[in-house]
Amino acid sequence: ATSAVLEGKTALGGTKTLNGRDMKDGETFSFALSGADSDTKKAIDGGDIVIKGYDNKTAQATATITGATNREKTAFAFDEVTFNKIGTYKFSIKEQVPDQDSDGMTWDRHKATATVTVTDNNGQLEATVAYSDTTTSEGRPLFKNTYHASMDYSTGGGLEVSKTLNGR
Repeated sequence: ATSAVLEGKTALGGTKTLNGRDMKDGETFSFALSGADSDTKKAIDGGDIVIKGYDNKTAQATATITGATNREKTAFAFDEVTFNKIGTYKFSIKEQVPDQDSDGMTWDRHKATATVTVTDNNGQLEATVAYSDTTTSEGRPLFKNTYHASMDYSTGGGLEVSKTLNGR
């Protein structure tokens, strides 16, 4: 049978939104794709699933975005995924985030699941994708970070406020 390939418009991926500010120059947001169950992990290890850019040490592939604008949805996609065997495979998609929120950023820590069903259609393998978390009009998972500007005035010597009332 001929392999099924998810790439381009059919590539596994999702959508990112940053609320509160635009991305800074050089700032990136990264996402990880990995096998979500033992059968999928075995298929990856055995070569039944080939993920371009897959890192065997971390057991994941990554996708990165830059240049996102405040409140605008920015799509991300992983490199091509080739399926060489029929079956149902589950993948985990999550944003790579720090252990703690910091510098005014609240990170999206949820995990979305992409279920890929591979069938044989007269010798041609075909893959269909269903996402567990379809919060966008494109039917893909949405990862949303929120930035809130704040300042600790005590570290800068404090904040002095005065009021003058005139005319009474």
